[in-house]
Amino acid sequence: MSSSRRPRPTWIAGSVVLVAVWLLLWEDLSWANVLSGTVLAVAVLALVNRPIDEGAERIRILATLRLIVWFAWQLVVASTVVAWEVLTPTQNVRQGIVEVDLRTASPRVATLVANITSLIPGTLTLEVMPDPMRLYVHVLHLRDPDDVRADTARLEELVVRAVAASMLPLDPHAPRRAHQEEPTHSEKGNRS
Repeated sequence: MSSSRRPRPTWIAGSVVLVAVWLLLWEDLSWANVLSGTVLAVAVLALVNRPIDEGAERIRILATLRLIVWFAWQLVVASTVVAWEVLTPTQNVRQGIVEVDLRTASPRVATLVANITSLIPGTLTLEVMPDPMRLYVHVLHLRDPDDVRADTARLEELVVRAVAASMLPLDPHAPRRAHQEEPTHSEKGNRS
């Protein structure tokens, strides 16, 4: 058997972990569960570790988990801020549109960053511009545009680590534009 056909230790360890999780979820140690867990583990690992075509990237599981944890935390924080704004009688909404330059030129990375940004309460990607890759993000609670740019840069790095690791390292000195539209203040008491 050639070395390219032998299972790698990471495949074996990954399969064992996935089968163990499968058995814990079913709460039953039976041959049927072990067999179905093994088939599922091999299928998942084959899908995750196989490039779709010659230039395709692999999905990196640990980096994807980091992205999921970051996203979950952002959901909690942003949901709390938006809920507080809804429940308090005063309105401190300072909204604005921030231009954010991305450090990669990948449409796939830009799409993921734009969509994840839009899933976070209080933010919405309005437009994605190519060449150079740039996002226009509407922010409901805008304090500092540089904070929005820093958060987006962190998200971009997490996405690249998860699905496009060959683009690493990202250039920390990529050109950033200082341009932004002036934030608009919401009108108080203008409810009909």
